[in-house]
Amino acid sequence: MNDSFNAPEMESRTPSAGRTCTIYPSHPNNTAELSSTRTFLQSLADLDIHDDWNGDRFLFWGVSLKAEASTEEIEGHKGIRHLELQKTPPNPQPVQLRQKRRARAWVAWATDANNREEMNKTREWLDSKAKDKSLITEKETLRIKAGDREDRNIRAWSELDFDDEGAEEAKKQPGIRSI
Repeated sequence: MNDSFNAPEMESRTPSAGRTCTIYPSHPNNTAELSSTRTFLQSLADLDIHDDWNGDRFLFWGVSLKAEASTEEIEGHKGIRHLELQKTPPNPQPVQLRQKRRARAWVAWATDANNREEMNKTREWLDSKAKDKSLITEKETLRIKAGDREDRNIRAWSELDFDDEGAEEAKKQPGIRSI
């Protein structure tokens, strides 16, 4: 092979100091593998590693690599599914904000999952009280009825970012069994 042909490819795949990347785990639910992979990444990191979570689900690591770290070595590690090089350093603020939200997130259980009118009124009330209604997740019960028709009923809402007063008020709502 021609060395001059390979040189640009190696240069683009081996980051210089200050280069950052987003690294996705092979098995985000395997805590032992996440821990050993994070230890491996720490040995290649220039700065602290930023763990990114969505609720209780691990998403990825944000890593600023040392000059000698190569993406080939990282991509070859068994706990890593994918690596994306970034042009700017990882911003820890979104991770910290999500961690704050996660610490205050509530789950509200529906009184009657079959009462659609009550469910809709309750959801409207939740939307009006949540600080960020885009975070609300509906937990559904799915039943297949005759003719393969799906019937979805809401049984709970999660990621409710109420303050303590909002949580107490939610407990008094007719469409909420418990919070």
